[in-house]
Amino acid sequence: MSTVNSNWRLVIRPTDTAIAVKFLSEACSSSTANDGNIPYGTSVSSAVVTAYDDDDSVVADLVDSYSVANNIVTVIMSYPSTSGAGKYSLRMTLTLSDASTQEERYDKIEAI
Repeated sequence: MSTVNSNWRLVIRPTDTAIAVKFLSEACSSSTANDGNIPYGTSVSSAVVTAYDDDDSVVADLVDSYSVANNIVTVIMSYPSTSGAGKYSLRMTLTLSDASTQEERYDKIEAI
């Protein structure tokens, strides 16, 4: 599993609903290049996005929905009212056009 390389963190407040966050998966530019996060010649066909808390337990109320279009996974999130304040992560299992799967992780979500 690779970690999404980002310098930003997402802070969610109790009044926040329907926050859209987009994750772009770029294919490598050639079969020998290592400049993308999915293999050359592939695209993202589908994704499954699951939220976890600091204890690595699944959190059902952080992710409202998700979709895939043009190698972009769009995740709609709201404040996790049942789980409450804390640090969270997203794990995205991507199914690629060649039927392989790849996991991505984003660890910088904080509900305050």
